[in-house]
Amino acid sequence: MTNLLTYLKYEKQLLKEMIVLAQKQQSALIKFNTNELDRITSYQSEVSKSLKQAEEKRIKMLMSMFGVSRVEATNMRLSAIIEKMNKEDVLELETMKGELNSLIGNLQHFNTLNRVLANRARNSVREILTILTNGTNNVCNVKV
Repeated sequence: MTNLLTYLKYEKQLLKEMIVLAQKQQSALIKFNTNELDRITSYQSEVSKSLKQAEEKRIKMLMSMFGVSRVEATNMRLSAIIEKMNKEDVLELETMKGELNSLIGNLQHFNTLNRVLANRARNSVREILTILTNGTNNVCNVKV
């Protein structure tokens, strides 16, 4: 049980890091700072890999703790785990469940917002390029 809580805390820390990176990404998108976006994206990729590895270890741990298949361990929710735990661990797991739900909701919010910002930026650049490359539009009235 202690190992499970440790992995959940580690996953919670990684989710917090992903939220901080999503906030920085939002700022970089607003300022159109491409160098910062590249740096943030590569770091997000690393944190995402770490999160995936932690999730994999947690799934294996659940498989061994409860004697369930991989599919069942993958689909097991914290509320189902709480039902099978000792009363001492229930309070901490319920707190962890609320915190994880909140963090995941925040991360989804930032990811959705950043996706909208990125799409708007892409559309703006596309429109500008269309104006500049369209042979019928004059960008300026000076002959070169």
